[in-house]
Amino acid sequence: MARVIELGSELLRTDLFLDNENYLKKLKFLKELKSENEIEILHIKALESWREGRYINATEIWEELLKIDSLDVIALKFAHDAYFYLGQSNNICSSVEKHLNIYEQDDHVPMELYGYFMGMLAFGLEEVHRYDEGMKAAIKAIEINQDDAWALHAIVHINEMRGEIQKGIEFMKLEENNWANCQALACHMWWHFCLYLMDQGKKDEILKIYDEKISIFIESITPLDLVDASALLFRLYLEGMIEKNDNRWEKVRNQWKNIIHSHALSFNDAHITMVFNNRLIHEEIINSHIQSLENYTNSKSNDVNHTCALVHQQVGIPICKAINAFNDSKFDETIQLLKDVILPGKTHLIGGSNAQRDVFELLFLHAIFNSPNKENHPIAKSLLDKRLEKKPHSGQNQRLVQRFENATTKQ
Repeated sequence: MARVIELGSELLRTDLFLDNENYLKKLKFLKELKSENEIEILHIKALESWREGRYINATEIWEELLKIDSLDVIALKFAHDAYFYLGQSNNICSSVEKHLNIYEQDDHVPMELYGYFMGMLAFGLEEVHRYDEGMKAAIKAIEINQDDAWALHAIVHINEMRGEIQKGIEFMKLEENNWANCQALACHMWWHFCLYLMDQGKKDEILKIYDEKISIFIESITPLDLVDASALLFRLYLEGMIEKNDNRWEKVRNQWKNIIHSHALSFNDAHITMVFNNRLIHEEIINSHIQSLENYTNSKSNDVNHTCALVHQQVGIPICKAINAFNDSKFDETIQLLKDVILPGKTHLIGGSNAQRDVFELLFLHAIFNSPNKENHPIAKSLLDKRLEKKPHSGQNQRLVQRFENATTKQ
């Protein structure tokens, strides 16, 4: 099982092309072992499905494993992460919640392990907007494992989604020693801290954290860290806090170049598109990235179970093209491309959390603000009203309203 854990962890990093030779060799080795253990056989099948881009099929196998043994923590963790990548919030939550009674009643479940289950549940509850329950689960998790970064992360999300910005900042400062040392999440937690600061409009503090913290993490070429860096710079750009020629973009671009054609997740491709923001300089890379993405999708189009290709087709490619159009100041094109994703409620298909995906709605709004065409203003007004209903005291929302008012009065 050690080799299963190793390969599964590598595949779920999402940094390499799914047909990468290293994956193929390791999977071939596992299959040649000809294990007679039913659990191991199913785990290998799940990894094979994921490697083939059949992500939903992989989650079905992990769920089958959990029916056999609810305490299969490997299947639980891989399924939990996979649902996150698929943007399936309900399943992020239910993958843990439906086994909760067993975890609570089984005397053989170590308390430490139960705590980690609660941390996973807390994040799932947050993603389905059950914030009070999520907070209770996270607090219980931290009482058991003080340094459970995933549970701390759930609380950070809850404060963000509730618009409790100052409370979120104070909590992160108080718990910094418990999350800053978690290599897998530290960069992402700094990103969250910057979101709080962005709501308060504190540009200088954000850039200081970016330069001293986030910029260091991206040297590892881990997609999750690169996504954080790309998204933060893009949000700063949308807010007018940095320009396209800011030198911070270049380091992120150079790191993405190493894995630009992996296409393991549309979510990654969208963030790649954010940083190649100047067609005069990056024309060849911009065009080749979209072409590569379309070629990959078309090559898998006959496989109806190929989740990865379907997501690229339905939301990934339109979002990437919308970002490119925005960077080219083609705002009406951006609006049209995003209308077909955001208004029907398909954005979640690209994966990630609610907080992460918000960048695409922000892009949509800024495209409407920048377009001379005012026919989409009622859509922007409706979205802004919903944002204000959720976060009435948000500084960012107040700035968006001001931008909208300026756009409506602009001749």
